[in-house]
Order: sequence, then C-alpha cells, then structure tokens
Amino acid sequence: MSRLDAGDVVRLAGTDYQMVIIGFADDEPEVDEVGGSWFCVWESEHYLFEEVFAAKDLILVQKERRRIPREGNIDFPVRHDSCELANSS
Repeated sequence: MSRLDAGDVVRLAGTDYQMVIIGFADDEPEVDEVGGSWFCVWESEHYLFEEVFAAKDLILVQKERRRIPREGNIDFPVRHDSCELANSS
C-alpha cells in the first residue's frame, strides 16, 4: 500500500462510502505506512461529514493527481481611472 496523503480518495474497510483525506490528524506524521490517523470528509444524503480514521482502517481507492501549474506570467487587465470616470457620467 502506498502512503496516504491529503487529497487521496479512500474508503473505510467494510463500507462503500468513498471519502477524501483532507489532512493528517496527528502532531507528527508517521513514517510507517500503517501508522497515524487522517481527517476524512464524505457526503451522504446532501450532508457533509468529517471524522478521524486510523490509516490502517483505510483502503486507498485513488491517489490524488496533483495539477502542476504551467510556467509563465498571468497578465491581468489593468483598469484605468479614465474608464471609471467615463462610466460614472
């Protein structure tokens, strides 16, 4: 089993509910793959639930696929004061 991380989709052994890990619940992350506990969230009947589960009780369904930002600068349009004055008349 690979190490669990925030963003991974997991399920609790013996259930069909899929949950998303949102963070580590312990003070210091365990190096051991089966150690530690995680905050998990899931939706059921239009309600959002959160609970802490031990890593050994979680089954990995899908690893998070991180999105890598593209290189380059983002140019935002500049709003000029003259545009504001023209629109206010």
